[in-house]
Amino acid sequence: MYGAPGTYMAALPQSLSGDLLHIAGGANIAENEPALEKFPQYAQINAEKVIEADPDLILLMTHTAILKM
Repeated sequence: MYGAPGTYMAALPQSLSGDLLHIAGGANIAENEPALEKFPQYAQINAEKVIEADPDLILLMTHTAILKM
């Protein structure tokens, strides 16, 4: 799952994150959701759907600026 102000996206099975989740034996609650046009490896998801699924674990993706050393 990736969150930004006002929106949440979940990685679909055809994404790297979705594939890693599958390999690890996890269940992807977004696997039947429609892909986003701009980001076809992700689906729009809302907090209510996540709560309704009652997952044991939620994996979050974040990004940051590249650190110069």
